[in-house]
Amino acid sequence: MAVSPFTFFRGGTAIMAGDLATTETSGLLVQSCGDAHLTNFGMFAAPDRRLVFDLNDFDETYVASFEWDLKRLAASVAVAARDNGFGEQSQRRIARASALGYQQALAGLARQPFLEIWYTRFDVTPLVKLAETKVTRQQSKMLRRRVAQAQARTSLQALGRFAQPVDGEFRIKPQPPVITPLPADQRDQMAGLVQDALVHCVETLEPSQRVVARHYRVARKVSGVGSVGTDGYTVLLMGHRDDDPLFLQFKEAQKSVLAPYSMPGMHDSEGERVVTGQRIIQAASDPFLGWYVDAGHRPALLRAPAA
Repeated sequence: MAVSPFTFFRGGTAIMAGDLATTETSGLLVQSCGDAHLTNFGMFAAPDRRLVFDLNDFDETYVASFEWDLKRLAASVAVAARDNGFGEQSQRRIARASALGYQQALAGLARQPFLEIWYTRFDVTPLVKLAETKVTRQQSKMLRRRVAQAQARTSLQALGRFAQPVDGEFRIKPQPPVITPLPADQRDQMAGLVQDALVHCVETLEPSQRVVARHYRVARKVSGVGSVGTDGYTVLLMGHRDDDPLFLQFKEAQKSVLAPYSMPGMHDSEGERVVTGQRIIQAASDPFLGWYVDAGHRPALLRAPAA
């Protein structure tokens, strides 16, 4: 967190939640993201394989005052502008512009039928065309390059990047410190835990997604663990062919930083809280998003790229 002001800002969700709780609000409660900063927006493939632009982090999602997300977003824009060398006056102007954009979008949505609002999503192609009318040629090229990179992110592409064939089967490659192999004495136990978790998580999926998920099997000896504060496991599933991989991530779900400052929790587990919040907020959500509570009563969630 000492790398830069923005790095500190990203890691300071609990600090900012405490600060925001002392500010006045309108009393309007929404399903809040809880961590709506600039870099938690991005491009990803929706279930229909089209690229969309949306929020992509919901670990802190909770029912809370709508102003809290807006204030965190505007603050992140100002801090990012500072990190990129913009002066104080420019920082204020950029933050105000982000808030104004939110206000104008909300005013437009208020004039639409509820069902139309529910189906609203931001496809990348028209957004890129709009952005190109406001940026330099060099920035336009960089934007198109980013879009091409996002379009190339598929499970098959990830197989070549994150796994390697060993003795006729694929195994996840160690990439310390993010992905490190499980200790030998934990592998059998973890294999059973992963299998049990998959069975339970699949039951929390939508019926159509359950049918797809049940066609995949856990590849042998491929579990890895990425440790960045909380437990997280990367698992590779395979279909009936070597070019049919599916990467999944199990992640420990902790209490939202907004919980102490808002209404009591409405879900039996933190994993269910995250999954429910993401499904409510995100226009095109991860089709393999589910939750699970292990034998040690630790809540977790399951997610996979919607590629």
